[in-house]
Amino acid sequence: MIETLIQIRHRIGEVVIPAGQQGSLIDPSLYLCLKQLGFNQVRELNHLDAIEFPEGKIICTPFLGEHGDLDIQCKAAWRIEACGRSVMCVADSDNVDNTLYEHINHLFPDLDILFLGMECDGAPYTWIYGPVLSAKVSRQQSEARRLNGSDAQRGMKLVEQLNPQTVFVYAMGLEPWLKFITSIDYADDDLAILESNKLIEQCQAQDRTAERIQGCAEFELTSKKNTKDNHRRLPARRINNKNSNPESVVSADNNSNIPETSIQPTFATSQKADPLSDLLDELHSAKIRITVVDGQLKINAPKGTLTKDLTTRIKNHKNDILALLNSHANTSDVSSSDSLPEDAILNEAFTPLSNQNMISNSKDATDILLTGATGFIGSFLLSELIQQTSATIHCLVRADNKQHAIDRVVNSLANYDIWDESINERIKVYCGDLSKQHLGLNQQQWDHLCSRVDIVFHNGATVHHLTPYEQLKATNVSGTLEILKLCTTEKNKELHFLSTLSVLPPPALAGENQFSENTPLANSPIPEGGYNRSKWMAEHLVWQARERGLKASIYRPGPISGDSLNGHCNANDFLYRLMLGYLYSKQAPDGETMLDLLPVDYAAKAIIYLALHNDEQTGSCYHLIHPNPVSSNLLFESCLNNGIEMQRVSYQQWFMSLQKIASSDSEHPLFPLVALFASRKQTDQKALTPTETHLPYDTSFSQGLLKDAPFDLPDLNEALFSTYLKSLNEVKVSSTNMNRHTSDNSSSSQSVMTL
Repeated sequence: MIETLIQIRHRIGEVVIPAGQQGSLIDPSLYLCLKQLGFNQVRELNHLDAIEFPEGKIICTPFLGEHGDLDIQCKAAWRIEACGRSVMCVADSDNVDNTLYEHINHLFPDLDILFLGMECDGAPYTWIYGPVLSAKVSRQQSEARRLNGSDAQRGMKLVEQLNPQTVFVYAMGLEPWLKFITSIDYADDDLAILESNKLIEQCQAQDRTAERIQGCAEFELTSKKNTKDNHRRLPARRINNKNSNPESVVSADNNSNIPETSIQPTFATSQKADPLSDLLDELHSAKIRITVVDGQLKINAPKGTLTKDLTTRIKNHKNDILALLNSHANTSDVSSSDSLPEDAILNEAFTPLSNQNMISNSKDATDILLTGATGFIGSFLLSELIQQTSATIHCLVRADNKQHAIDRVVNSLANYDIWDESINERIKVYCGDLSKQHLGLNQQQWDHLCSRVDIVFHNGATVHHLTPYEQLKATNVSGTLEILKLCTTEKNKELHFLSTLSVLPPPALAGENQFSENTPLANSPIPEGGYNRSKWMAEHLVWQARERGLKASIYRPGPISGDSLNGHCNANDFLYRLMLGYLYSKQAPDGETMLDLLPVDYAAKAIIYLALHNDEQTGSCYHLIHPNPVSSNLLFESCLNNGIEMQRVSYQQWFMSLQKIASSDSEHPLFPLVALFASRKQTDQKALTPTETHLPYDTSFSQGLLKDAPFDLPDLNEALFSTYLKSLNEVKVSSTNMNRHTSDNSSSSQSVMTL
C-alpha cells in the first residue's frame, strides 16, 4: 500500500518487489512508482529468486491470483525460511489450477505455517482496471471476471499440496477501520466467512492448527535445530492477537506430543507379515505416497527417496498393495456419467441430424474444414489433405484480417518446405477464433461452412502446459462445442478430433498393463495440468456426441518429432528445445529411456489415411506412437558420430546447470522448459533406469489398419537421428517462448518428458 509506505519511508532501508512487465497499463511498474516517491533502494526479484541471510532466505514464488485472468506479474507469494523453519504468505491466491503449487512443492520442503487470504467473492475487475479501459464495458462483462481469491475447496487443495502444520486465514479486511477504504463489512453469513470457516474446520479435521486472524498478531517458531526431533514439525505458537478470541490461542512447546500431519496411505499401520510390512513401514517413513488410478499404482515420492531397490520391491508386491489399498478406500469413478465435471457433459439437447445429406464415402468429400492449420502438425495435415484428396480445404485461422490469415498459412507451410504455389486455389482461409461463438465467424461465413463442409478435422487448440485450465477452457473445450454445433447444423459432418495421449493416466510401473485404443475415456481420471485436463474435457464431449450418433473419430498422438525427410522440427516443441539445449550446453543427463517418437510427416499421412480409407472404422480411437521404440543411447551415439561433443552427467548435476540457466540466461533454449523440470524427481527411475521395450499405449488397432498404406513407417535409427541433428545444428536459438503457442496438438506425452 503506497499510502502506508510513504508514512514509514524514513524507517525503510530496502523495498523488495516482484519484477513486473515494465509498466504496462494492467501491470504498472512498482519499481518506477517507488523510485518516483523517493525510495532509493528498490530490488526486483524474478520467480524463484532469493535474498539470502544467515540461516535463512526470502524466496519470491509465482502467484496464481485474483486478477480476472489478466497477466499480472507484479505480485508474488513469499516464502521465508529461517533456522530450519518455513512460512509462506500467498495473500489472495486463487488456486484455479493446483499444478503451479505442485511444482513449488517439489522444489521445497513442507511448510510450518501457511498464510492464505480468502476474499473468495472479489470485486468485478473494473473496480481496479476500469480507468485504463479504452471503452466502457457492460455490467454483464464486468461481472464475468472477478478479482476472487480461493474458496474452501481450492484453498484445501493448496493446503494439502504445501502440507503446512499451521494455517492462518488473513488479509480479509475484517478490521473495522479498513471498511472505509475497502467497503468490506462482512456479516456472519457472507461467502468469504462461510468458506474460510469451512477451510478452518477441514484443516482442524486433518490435525492441522488453523484459525482466522486479524489486526495485530505475533507468532513464535522454535528453531528446528534446537528441537529433540528434527523430523517433527511444530505448529506456530501465537503470542497475541489483539482482534481474536483469546481462548483460541495456539500453544505448543518443544516437549509436546504433536501428531505428525500425514497424507500417506492408511495402510501405514498394516499388520501384514514381513516382508510386505517392512516395505509399508519404509514407504511411510519416507513419505512416499501410493494411490490407485484405474487399477494402476501411482507413486508420489519426495526427491531422493524412491530408490531402485524400493521400486523393485513395490513391483514385487504390487498385487498385495493394490488389495490393501482397495480394502481401505471406497474409490469412486470420477469419470462416471453421474460424476463428470460440468464442462465434460454435453448438453442433452445436442442431437445429430438425419444422415440423409451426409456423404457415404470419406474420399468423396468436396469440402473439408481444418482447424489449427498454422501449427506444426496442422501444417503437415493440410499438406496431406491436399495430396490425398481433391477437396477444397477450408482453414480457420486466428488473424487480424484475411491477408494476415493467408500469410500465416503460406508462411507456415513454407517454413517446413511443404508449400507449393499450385495448391493456392484449393485453400480457402477464414479469420476465426475457437473461443468465440460460431468460431468467431460472421453469420454468412458460418452458414456457408455449415452447408458446404463434409468433413471436419479439429486440430486447433491452445497448447500451453503451464497455463491453468480456466484460461484454456474457452479455446480447447468451448471451441470443441462450437465445432460439434457446426458438425450438426444444416447437415451432419464427419468429425476427426485430435486429442493427445496425455488424457490417459501416466504409465504405471514399467512392464505393466497397456492402455487400449478401444478403452473408453470414462475409465480414466482427470489428468493433471491445465492443457491435459482441457483435452480430457473436450474428448469427453466428442465421445458423448459419438454415442448420440455423430460420426466421429479420435486420434491421440504421442511424442511427435521432426520431418523424417529434411529434419524440420517444431521450434516450440519440448523435445526440440531439449535437444537444442543439450547441443548448446554440450551436456545431457545420464540414464537410458525408450524413445517412441513419431515423425510428423508420417503422423500426418497416417491420420489422413485412417480418416479417408476406413469408413467402416470411423468412430474409432487411434493411438499414434512409434510401435518400435529404441534406446535414447542411440540418439547420443548419433551425436558422437556426427562430431557433436556431449558430456553425460548425473541428473543432479544437470539439474543444477538448469537452475543456473533459470537465473542467468533467458535466451538459452532450455530457459522456457525450466518450470517443466521443476517437478522432476532426482531419482526418477523411469528416466534413469535401463530401457524396457514395453509400450504403455496399445497401437495394434491403428497399425493393423495402416499395414496396407502406400507409405512406410520410418525407423528410429541413426540415419533419422542424424537428419534431425543436422537440422538442429543449423538452427540458432530462437527467443520465442515455446510454452505459449496457439496452434495444434504438439503433444507432450509422458514419453517425451522422460528423455
